Amino acid sequence: METKYNTTDKTVKIDKKQRENNITFSRGLDSNKKDSNTNHLMKETKKKKSLNILTIDDEECIRMMFTRYLSSQGHAIKQENNGELGIERVKQEYFDIVLLDRSMPGMTGDAVLEEIKKISPNTKVIMISGNMAFDNDIEELKQKGAFEYLKKPFEFDRLDEVIKRVIDSEN
Repeated sequence: METKYNTTDKTVKIDKKQRENNITFSRGLDSNKKDSNTNHLMKETKKKKSLNILTIDDEECIRMMFTRYLSSQGHAIKQENNGELGIERVKQEYFDIVLLDRSMPGMTGDAVLEEIKKISPNTKVIMISGNMAFDNDIEELKQKGAFEYLKKPFEFDRLDEVIKRVIDSEN
């Protein structure tokens, strides 16, 4: 099912899947043309929670990809290019989520995970790896405090699912 919302400058189409994921467009709604669907849309916008997210990855393109996507979803994003700087950032600021690359020069993602959980036990750490052997280590990482894992390459739908689980776990 697809719903159309008229705005002052264009029509925005939102399908059922986008509504279920709370992807909404509320800027520029023409107040003279509000209907029951528009009211539903505005309620969804209010329900969406903005998270404070830190990305720790040595690859700039990965950090930028996360930053662009997650900030477009309304989240506050910070980024660091190595584990040591990531740990320092966690000491200075609370993050709901840390997206952590497992394989980086210097301090490994596993060691960074353990430090983050000592500093900020409520932060949800999502491990990321392109290593095919990663599957064998998932349970060990969860025992160390990882909330979830993403294997590169991944779809944004998978990231959205994990973030929804983080939000649900806080409620």
